[in-house]
Amino acid sequence: MKKKESIHQLQERLAQRLAISSQSGAVATWLAIELADERFLLPLKHSGEIFSLPTINFVAHAKKWFLGVSNLRGLLFGVVDFAQFLELPKTNQENSERGNEACLVALSDIFGVNCALLVDRLLGLRSHEEFIGSRTLHETRHPYFVSELKDKNGLLWREIDLSQLVTNASFLDIRSR
Repeated sequence: MKKKESIHQLQERLAQRLAISSQSGAVATWLAIELADERFLLPLKHSGEIFSLPTINFVAHAKKWFLGVSNLRGLLFGVVDFAQFLELPKTNQENSERGNEACLVALSDIFGVNCALLVDRLLGLRSHEEFIGSRTLHETRHPYFVSELKDKNGLLWREIDLSQLVTNASFLDIRSR
């Protein structure tokens, strides 16, 4: 996402890409994101609206990764620092670029949780045709990581099953101990 591109412009660009991919026969399956210099895929059908960084109000006695709550289109959403929740290593870029490219990706309302994930950067839409290989993951620590895919440039991506994430006990328990 370009530094001066608004979320509205980004959403228009993503909608255009969806239209083009449906005409070409390639169907976009994932929203591609970057967290701590790593690439992840979120199922498009489980991803909600994308928001620029709003004011986030602190919530006392919450875990560090639960940043607080924010008013998004008149609804109160819990905001999760997704990289911190996934225990990804901090990068040097993280603090300097967070204000430029970071945004919130709301989870689909089908889950019944008003939650938005803070991501470092959106990388656009991806379809199955863009990948040359995959393997199923069985991670005990992150059971919502369901597969690892390799794209045509040799880059590795991890797919996150958001339906498993929103039912994961560690994700649902924001209380600091």
